[in-house]
Amino acid sequence: MEAPMLQSYAHCANLGAVVTAVGLSALGFVLISLVIGFDVYLLSTGIMYQDECPIQPLLPIFLIGLGICRFIRVGCAFLLEERNVYLKAINTFIHIWFSLGVGLVVQIYPPNYDEVDSDYYCNKKLYHISAFYISAILCLAFMERMYRVVFYT
Repeated sequence: MEAPMLQSYAHCANLGAVVTAVGLSALGFVLISLVIGFDVYLLSTGIMYQDECPIQPLLPIFLIGLGICRFIRVGCAFLLEERNVYLKAINTFIHIWFSLGVGLVVQIYPPNYDEVDSDYYCNKKLYHISAFYISAILCLAFMERMYRVVFYT
């Protein structure tokens, strides 16, 4: 009896096509796992440090909202039949939320990490995760734009 994974690719003409199909499935699984794992990390960090940034109390809410929206986006992408309408709506909301988050992070730069009792304090981990996420998204957007300029113009 053949393995169930190989049965689903029985229509492939050669072994190379089967290996490619299984490899792409594994890569997709790894990428989705990384995305969901990072969403959990954003959400849990926002919840754990919710009261630890008095200089910008909306920063943990930014991470919580971002984690929830990204979970919803992954669910819409895989579970819904009419996903285009929902994905456009959630992507628009994420873009607006991201823009607001950029303002929150830039507004308090550089925060005070040392004086916990001060009103100008912000937890170092909370601020760094927010700043890292924003920097990573901006870098990826720039690389995607350059890719389009180089290969499609």
